[in-house]
Amino acid sequence: MSDVLLVGIAPRSDEGRELFVSCTDYWHDVVRVCRVLFTDRFPVDATFYADRWLAPPTPHLGDAQARRLAELIDQAFAGDEVARTLDRYYREDALMVEFYGDEEDRIEAAIEDRCELIRELAAFLRASGGCEARWHDARGWG
Repeated sequence: MSDVLLVGIAPRSDEGRELFVSCTDYWHDVVRVCRVLFTDRFPVDATFYADRWLAPPTPHLGDAQARRLAELIDQAFAGDEVARTLDRYYREDALMVEFYGDEEDRIEAAIEDRCELIRELAAFLRASGGCEARWHDARGWG
């Protein structure tokens, strides 16, 4: 289970149909950012949960919650909080960015990649009409 697929419940556009994340490690970074930045303003731990054994926590949101989280993400980018949070995280544990070259380049590349993913998450949430996770198994995505 190395992939994460978020599916829009009532998508308003193609952007809200699904968000595919090909690396669970990247998704864990997204969840950490949401917990660090939004827990005081959004019920992250109540709406992000593992709905399968060994699955990472994923959002299970209605439309209003999805839009609110997208708004919080946008605000965090406006204040540069996302990049600063990731920078602190990666400097605490340099192994989190081990595949990117020298240490400073690795950290900068990882921050850039995760920021792009978090922006994609916000765009997906805005257009999703709410979301849930789907998991791949022998029968396909279910």
